[in-house]
Amino acid sequence: MDTLAGILERRDKAVADFEASGSVMVYPVTNTQGETVLKQNPLLKTVNELNRDALAYWRDLGLTPAGLKRINDTVVQKKETGSALVAALLRLGDGA
Repeated sequence: MDTLAGILERRDKAVADFEASGSVMVYPVTNTQGETVLKQNPLLKTVNELNRDALAYWRDLGLTPAGLKRINDTVVQKKETGSALVAALLRLGDGA
């Protein structure tokens, strides 16, 4: 959780810096050939990368619907594929 908290903290700082800079998404840059091209604001790129990293952690922790479903499916599969010893003991308990 500390890693996720760190990612979110850096993301919040990058968002604040992006907004303080005027929220400009792209800006013109002159390349070595003298042509003017548009480049993505590095602060916006940082925000997007940190959002992707945070989403990956949320998924792994089961904090998204898809992540929770994957965790639940894993638990159900483990319950269904119990060991042969457990199955034998259950049959003995039933008097079979």
